[in-house]
Amino acid sequence: MSKISSAYQFKSAKQAREHIVKNIQSNLKHINSGGFNFALIDDTLANYVDYLEIFDGIIIHYSKWISTLQFLKNIRTHHSSKIMLKPVFLYAPQKNLSLIEKWTIDGLIQDLNLLNDIVYKTNQIYKHFQVDSIPNTTVYDFNINKSIIFHNSRGLSEISPFVTRYSKLGYQFPFLSYFYDYEDKSTALNALKLGTQKQWLIPEFLDTVYVCNNCEDGFLVYREVCPHCFSSNLKEEEIIHHFRCAHVGPLSQFTQSGTLKDELSCPKCYKELQHVGVDYDRPGVIQHCNHCHKDFQKITILTRCSSCSQEIPVEHLFKKDINKFTLTPKGIHEAVAELQQGVIEPVHLSSPDSTEGLLSRKSLHDMITSVQETSRQNSFLVILRIKKPATSVEDVGKGKYQSLTHEIVKNIKFILEEDCQLSYKNLVVYIHIPHSSIESIEEQMTKIDLLVTTLLHDNLGLKGDHLVNYKIMSIYEYLTEWQDILDLMDDDE
Repeated sequence: MSKISSAYQFKSAKQAREHIVKNIQSNLKHINSGGFNFALIDDTLANYVDYLEIFDGIIIHYSKWISTLQFLKNIRTHHSSKIMLKPVFLYAPQKNLSLIEKWTIDGLIQDLNLLNDIVYKTNQIYKHFQVDSIPNTTVYDFNINKSIIFHNSRGLSEISPFVTRYSKLGYQFPFLSYFYDYEDKSTALNALKLGTQKQWLIPEFLDTVYVCNNCEDGFLVYREVCPHCFSSNLKEEEIIHHFRCAHVGPLSQFTQSGTLKDELSCPKCYKELQHVGVDYDRPGVIQHCNHCHKDFQKITILTRCSSCSQEIPVEHLFKKDINKFTLTPKGIHEAVAELQQGVIEPVHLSSPDSTEGLLSRKSLHDMITSVQETSRQNSFLVILRIKKPATSVEDVGKGKYQSLTHEIVKNIKFILEEDCQLSYKNLVVYIHIPHSSIESIEEQMTKIDLLVTTLLHDNLGLKGDHLVNYKIMSIYEYLTEWQDILDLMDDDE
């Protein structure tokens, strides 16, 4: 098949389009089988999928893996549902399918004279959905809808991820991952979370992965290093324990120069060690650093991110659970309905920097003003700041640190009375406490200080006490200075 000419040499867009259509037609082969009209097309023509809508199915003639992959992506992410859901087969004699191809094509053809299987598969796909009932859309938030519709059209009841090196997480989700770049695969998890919260999907645990706490890349190099200088230039030696004089040391101490390789003698009492279990034993191994020349037994494990090159202790990696998802009847029905209406039912997706039940700073101000107008009892506003040690944030990663502070704020809510209202952003908590006294608030702040300090000690290994500071002000005082305080809240954001 010949290459398609570029459009820039033509005088008008119409003339260019007519030429492209003519070239595509000359590079296409129509195959009629079982009442269906299939287009056989080279995988090098991935940019021309718009012209394939008239066919019942597409057969991609495989030449290169990267070309085929781009062709499949252009089809499955197309704004036209008629193209997005179209049956797609791969004509590739003597080829084994990769997992990516397996999950996004509908079958492999080895011989164009044997098409009974693809005719049957095409018929089954069209039985599962009426393509005219699925509207076209380019809206980003509808990706989970499209994924559910696609899986249902193939008679699949699960969205099950597979292992691949072409995703930051090390996993891709069939069809859905096509909508997200390599750097954006975590957003696919948010889309699936949205489907779960709408009760369209039922999650089931599959695996846990640990990713970089800076860029969330899962491709990490694990290294055994010296705990003193972090060099990986280590030498492992057996430890020898001499029973008679109780001397313990590395094997090299017991091997004297000028003796045979297998002859051992104690460097302390100079006795010859002949029989293991009688004269001595080997209770373990010791590590020697060839850089700083220190000996130690416990190796430190560091990871180096292949994307951002950050070095991270394994205990500070970011943990992500990978689930597979079962489609629900509600999800199958509502995913189509939302596309038809063009309106997404809003569902709040929590993030590491947000907590359920918190107010925005404006809502907090409006609520305080309203309460003060209707109640004669005094109330208070507490501005509580959690200290932010920069080195620890760098060590554990921004995402994990935000998750920890998110958990801290949830625990603060637990300590306070139910009628207290909070606003939170960037390690600053604004607390409205009605119907209370300074003494009672001081007592609550003491508990919060202890809680926050303990959590930061346990999770980040921070030293020192009183890792929070706070200011208590009456609402009368707040209402006098409220504009300055709102400006402060804006600065925090």
